[in-house]
Amino acid sequence: MMHRIQRHFTLLITILLSSTSAAESITKPVGEPCSSMFNYKGKVYFCADHPLYGKELHVADGGRFTTKLVSDLDPGLGGSSPFGFFELRDHLYFFAETTADGYALWRTDGSEQGTKRIRSISADFDVYPSPLPSINGKRETIVAEIGNFVYFEGFAAPQETDWRAEPLKLFRTDGTQSGTVEIKDTFLVGGFASSISGWHRTSYQVFNNELFYISYGELHRVDQNDAHKIQDLPFSNSGLLTEFSNIVFNGNFLISANGSLWRSNGTSQGTQALGDIDEPNSVIPLAVIGSNLLYKFFGPNNETQIRVVEAGADNTLITEPSSSLYLLSQSNPEFDSQLLFRTQDKTISTNGTAGGTLSVNRTNINFPRQLGNTFFAFNDAVNPNTLVTFSPQSLVVNTIKTGLNESSMVGESSSGVLFTDNPSRYSTHLWVSDGTSNGTRLIKRLSGTSYRMNGVHQEGGRAYMINLPNANGSARELWHSDGTSNGTYRLDFRYDNGENPDDSAQGKAIPPVLNLLLDDED
Repeated sequence: MMHRIQRHFTLLITILLSSTSAAESITKPVGEPCSSMFNYKGKVYFCADHPLYGKELHVADGGRFTTKLVSDLDPGLGGSSPFGFFELRDHLYFFAETTADGYALWRTDGSEQGTKRIRSISADFDVYPSPLPSINGKRETIVAEIGNFVYFEGFAAPQETDWRAEPLKLFRTDGTQSGTVEIKDTFLVGGFASSISGWHRTSYQVFNNELFYISYGELHRVDQNDAHKIQDLPFSNSGLLTEFSNIVFNGNFLISANGSLWRSNGTSQGTQALGDIDEPNSVIPLAVIGSNLLYKFFGPNNETQIRVVEAGADNTLITEPSSSLYLLSQSNPEFDSQLLFRTQDKTISTNGTAGGTLSVNRTNINFPRQLGNTFFAFNDAVNPNTLVTFSPQSLVVNTIKTGLNESSMVGESSSGVLFTDNPSRYSTHLWVSDGTSNGTRLIKRLSGTSYRMNGVHQEGGRAYMINLPNANGSARELWHSDGTSNGTYRLDFRYDNGENPDDSAQGKAIPPVLNLLLDDED
């Protein structure tokens, strides 16, 4: 009897040890996303390269080990490489490539069971959606969202990631198979060489809930499932760009047309050169502040001017002797109704009036960022850097943190702005600041494991960042920070024995042989 118990006990220990070994957790860093990241119902969705499933759709909620696979659409290590996310009718939509369906439109509610194919674009239309930035470089594939419809482009070949590539067709979808249709009579352009401005490509604008586009200097309007030409605009293959400015002024959208400025209300009769500007020459609209239009003008003597259209009058606010005048922030040019400019030796602020225009004879505001009512910047373009806050109206700066090295702002949190300091070549320190010296603190040291950190996405009071552990940029890691030390960490995959914990009950249930032992009355 005792010997049988001993044998059972030995067998039990052996099985438990083997079971413990089998259930050992394996972790691997989540790498750089293979798509843009998209916020949907309080979580972040993106393409990630999973060590078991390849490039597939994943969801992150900010937890260190909670980044999860949503669905393995294309089995194998290659994966389906999802991209082009948008939300419609309370679902998340995206494009993905699978062996069975080619490049198709998919829908998910965030669960594997709720992830379904809508329509194959490559099989049904012989074109391929592509992860190219479509709206001023901000969105993949998607060119417009109007009401319950989303518009996207189709390209000539799969895996066409060069933004100069030419789109062939424009599509509209309402999220259903039958409602995913081609827009007829479109004339789109990808890109071609320009000796001055780089590359032309189709430009899109939503105005009064209608979609307009410009290709080869032709203005078109999309009506239901068709496109119609409205007007020819000044255009040159080797000249300045002809594209939308995304600025609305006096009930018209504005167009930069090969160095001149045009306005349009969406009709042929209402599309014409802006008469308020005399002898236009390389005109770039910047912003509308109040009722004033501010634009940049390159004069015939190589001077650069900032001019304003106010009550029908065209006045010059700023004149610089060279072309070195540029906006401090291209993506968000306005700071408290002021535009900020920089030259080689000064910083300039203007609200479009003579009294609201001033400059300081030093370049003390760089990389500005607004968080709430506080305006942050670094006050030196060379090392060492100093973190400052500043007033857009007076350009007065307040020193917050000195002695920073190769610093950059990487995101925002509920505690303040997030910025980095690189005290040595392979060391990155992550800081948070609420705009005060006492509220500026170090939250994480990545010594020996970080060459540089860049911000990639924002979700509420949390930031997602890419950490480069070495100088050549390989093995990039995805990090998360909520502005606290405990909430700043690398996102890792966690799985057991080649299985995701959610996909297998291994290690959670009692092995059947143990049940036999427990049932043995002896």
